[in-house]
Amino acid sequence: MRSGFGRKDGPLSANTLGVSTVEDRSGGFLNLIKSIGGSDLVFCLDAYDIKNVAVGGLIPNWYDSADQFESYFTEATNKPAFGLFRNKPSVSFNTTDMMATATSVAALNGVKDLSIVWAQKFDNTGTGFLLEWGPRFDLNQSFAIGGIGSPASNSRAFIMSQYDGGYCTNAPNSDYVQNNQPVVLGAVFNRNSPGSGYNKSTKPYVNGKLLSESEQANASGLLADMSTAFTSDLSFYLGARANGTNGWDGYLFSMVLVKRQLTESEMSRISQAMLSRWAIGSTEALV
Repeated sequence: MRSGFGRKDGPLSANTLGVSTVEDRSGGFLNLIKSIGGSDLVFCLDAYDIKNVAVGGLIPNWYDSADQFESYFTEATNKPAFGLFRNKPSVSFNTTDMMATATSVAALNGVKDLSIVWAQKFDNTGTGFLLEWGPRFDLNQSFAIGGIGSPASNSRAFIMSQYDGGYCTNAPNSDYVQNNQPVVLGAVFNRNSPGSGYNKSTKPYVNGKLLSESEQANASGLLADMSTAFTSDLSFYLGARANGTNGWDGYLFSMVLVKRQLTESEMSRISQAMLSRWAIGSTEALV
């Protein structure tokens, strides 16, 4: 019996708190994710799947809602907590909380195309890593997504980075998006040697919208050409780097990972579903 997460083994904590909606009960969200992801769906993490964990309680394991991921996320000591954000289920990380896959996974073996969509509220005033595969800098085929906080302006920009003998990163300009507000973010990685430059090897999305060059923060010199497939038999780290540093602080609502490039239409559909599911305004995080 699954401990902590899963629709099949018991009532959702969200239901007992009276915050479930018709869409949540009908499985419409998960059906959308499955229909878009298909056989390329690696996992769908969904805070609505928390069960038997009280508000403020620690979460022992986080399972894939689609029941097809070869591992699951777990943590022995520094577990994240089940929380509510605007009366909606969430997973709360507090800089020292993190999870990692219980076993190394082979889902990315030979993969050159990857898309990640996630709904969050980031509260750091420093750098926090939300998802890392690698670990960062230690392997040429690694990647990471996270957030950067600027206490002076109280603005935020998320980061998405790849390492393939070079250094490739994109991020929204902090004049465009405030990441201390609830937001749905997306990252598309293309490692088929598309060339260097904006929206080639890395493409950042905010609330389902592909960012233009002027809406991004990094100089073109950092946007390297990617050509090497990801390495197999590694672990995912959630909420911090693999070594436990640069912990992420905030609420994670949902995360979907697909091992191909989502189209702009597909990214928009998943993002809009997350916006609706967690009652996030489509312009809420925009400056």
